[in-house]
Amino acid sequence: MSDAKDLHKKAILEFDNREYEKAIEYAEKCKKAAEDEISRYNHAKGADAKAVKIEFSKEFEVKGLKELNINSGEEEKLSIVLKLNELGDVPLELKTTYKDAEGKEYSAENLFMLNVTEPAEEKKEEERRREEGTCFLPCRA
Repeated sequence: MSDAKDLHKKAILEFDNREYEKAIEYAEKCKKAAEDEISRYNHAKGADAKAVKIEFSKEFEVKGLKELNINSGEEEKLSIVLKLNELGDVPLELKTTYKDAEGKEYSAENLFMLNVTEPAEEKKEEERRREEGTCFLPCRA
């Protein structure tokens, strides 16, 4: 039996015997022992995510996507470029898969609705000028 369970039983016994000071002392020790056991369990289990893959629905052209390994407690930023040639409400399906430290695979699928609109007027004008060859700084290529 774990230390936390033993201390919990002692706290209850002291409480039942109206030894409240001792009951509180054992309860506090029980809390600390339980926190330590949980911490050891979480650390031993590990929460590293290996071979993290993100897949986008076929309507999207994606550049810069790569497989990641993310250590427990850390975060990883990924810069990608998404290109879509459709306008209006477009479903974006994301599938994320990864493996834990023991090699067990997990996956999650999410669906988002994106409202894709025409480029802003400034960008349209920029594109027109670029096509005509009259684009000077600060036009973007």
